[in-house]
Amino acid sequence: MNLEAALSPAEILAQVAQAPPADVRANVIIIGSLAAGYHFFAGDRARAIRTKDVDGLNRNTPSL
Repeated sequence: MNLEAALSPAEILAQVAQAPPADVRANVIIIGSLAAGYHFFAGDRARAIRTKDVDGLNRNTPSL
């Protein structure tokens, strides 16, 4: 994958949504640049983001 390429936030989120096991997916929260890009650009196919990672949280993780 070319890290310099512009990416569709909606397409990347669709791929990320399939990555975790099915029983964990409902607990994953995406944060950071991908979440912001999706919020602002998901409805506009002319817009894209450039990112090298996906930041996320598992809301079901017990507190330490």
